Amino acid sequence: MSTIIIEQYMRQRDFFLQNQALLFDMERDATNLLAFVISNKVGSIAKQIDFGFKELYPFWKKYTPRPRGRAPVGDNIPSGDLGEKVVGLSIFGGLIEVVGAANIHGIPSTPFGGDYRIVLKDYILHIDIKSTGPRDDPSEIVVPPNQITGDGAIISMADEAVSNNPIAVGAKEETCAYTNPTLTPLAPALIGKDVKTIPQFTLFIKFVYGQKEGGQPLEKITLATVPNGLLLFDERGIRYYLSDKYRVSITDSGIKTRPCSPFNFGKDDRGRHAAAPNAFRFRIKLPWLRHLDPWRVQDFYP
Repeated sequence: MSTIIIEQYMRQRDFFLQNQALLFDMERDATNLLAFVISNKVGSIAKQIDFGFKELYPFWKKYTPRPRGRAPVGDNIPSGDLGEKVVGLSIFGGLIEVVGAANIHGIPSTPFGGDYRIVLKDYILHIDIKSTGPRDDPSEIVVPPNQITGDGAIISMADEAVSNNPIAVGAKEETCAYTNPTLTPLAPALIGKDVKTIPQFTLFIKFVYGQKEGGQPLEKITLATVPNGLLLFDERGIRYYLSDKYRVSITDSGIKTRPCSPFNFGKDDRGRHAAAPNAFRFRIKLPWLRHLDPWRVQDFYP
């Protein structure tokens, strides 16, 4: 059975490489769907968070989460759980309301991906929540390689396996390094009684909160869509991110061309290995995503 599915994958990958405009439109449709859900839920999310820091606070103030990160100052309460539970589950529930339970075909049974995963008729959604406080940079997302899709070009029939080529990370050619995306651009999904190979999209939701006495109110929710791995390549497998459109850095002084790729190194993770060899977190700048397509970055205010 695996051989048959891999052959199906190969045909579908070739199809979407030859029809990237269709893949692009599907990704934009997925973004519009999630944007509609967020716009409907952002007000109630803000109210629930405020309620938690007011009426609910006496019921958990003795058990506040321990500060995380490097050298925490200790003057705030880590809000990662609020992001995943209040923001994430509200949006996931809203997604079910909009598309209808009958149109949700399951959860991708992989050991990695976004915080929330869902199989729809035409694509698989990986939704990952990023909590961003006053000391974090709201203009970037820090991404582990097990949350993004690669090119899916390494296909081994011998051991029935599919994997990705590494992507370049870094601003200087002499120090450029490579990290391996873990998610393939397409994956099999069980839809009814049929197994179909469909695209995978990763959409990041940044829960941006403030720091005020007595709480951490929601300031905005940012939706960021990273291109599917096949959209960073052309139909011959040539890396798009080495072209002028993709290989740029957006700065206050304008657009600058970069020798490696638009991706920056992560915090301190070059020596850390995740679900793939030579895998480390890296940064994707939101101005770069806006430069590609304005709809890839959208802000929603309560």
